[in-house]
Amino acid sequence: MDVKYQIFVSSTYADLVDERRSVIEAVLNLGHIPVGMAAFQASDDTQWDYIKRRIDDSDYYALIVAERYGSELKGKSYTQMEYGYAVAQGVPTVAFFARRRCSQDVGRGKGRAKLERFRKLYEKKLVKYWRNKDDLAGKVAMGY
Repeated sequence: MDVKYQIFVSSTYADLVDERRSVIEAVLNLGHIPVGMAAFQASDDTQWDYIKRRIDDSDYYALIVAERYGSELKGKSYTQMEYGYAVAQGVPTVAFFARRRCSQDVGRGKGRAKLERFRKLYEKKLVKYWRNKDDLAGKVAMGY
């Protein structure tokens, strides 16, 4: 019997649409079940409560990070809150960092500083670096 794992795929939203799609496709091609905020349905729960339930139901947590800190709730980005929650719950995690981009559109100010602190936090755990969406999907397909 084949085992199917549920993998929570986390990223900032607008800047990583193609990358997230490539990771979801790779997870599906491996025969597993991807979940994440982009595919959430309407619910009576608060957004954060719903996210926590989905992480609780997941076997793995995969974080995709580029140059954005992301939407915040009470001073922390959802991606950082998700990551912290997954770690606290003992869900195995892996982070996929984009190699530094040379863009004038990268996060600035407080968001940039928060992103750098967050990067340092998860660099202590398993991290893989990617150059583009195809490289990212390949790293996922290789089993991280």
